[in-house]
Amino acid sequence: MSAADVAVVTELGIQLGYPVDEAGIARRLERYGGTDGHLLLVAERDGEIVGWVHALERPLLQEPLHVEIGGLVVAEGERGSGIGTVLVDAVDEWARAGGYHGMWLHSRVERPEAHGFYPGLGFDRIKTSHVYYRTIN
Repeated sequence: MSAADVAVVTELGIQLGYPVDEAGIARRLERYGGTDGHLLLVAERDGEIVGWVHALERPLLQEPLHVEIGGLVVAEGERGSGIGTVLVDAVDEWARAGGYHGMWLHSRVERPEAHGFYPGLGFDRIKTSHVYYRTIN
């Protein structure tokens, strides 16, 4: 993923319901791109970006070092075409090379199509949680 991809990455994020804008994506790409512990990739078909993934190291004191898929988006017309699998496989390869213990992700309850996709790739549902958020001003 590069700065030239920001508009399409933003558009795909909006398709999936993420509250993103180009300026925010550009800032975060500049901050995380090329840094240890972050993987930012796009998938292309015929020269057009049709998906992206952001994976990151998730260090927790109480658990072995894991990779988390923080965002995975495939264009509406490409879902079911194998693009998501290719992106997850790329994260898996990166995680293996980095010596990580495992890989996890969160999937929102209102995305039932994803709940069938991830187990098909070898993910197990390990827990259900409430997620809380507090804005820092």
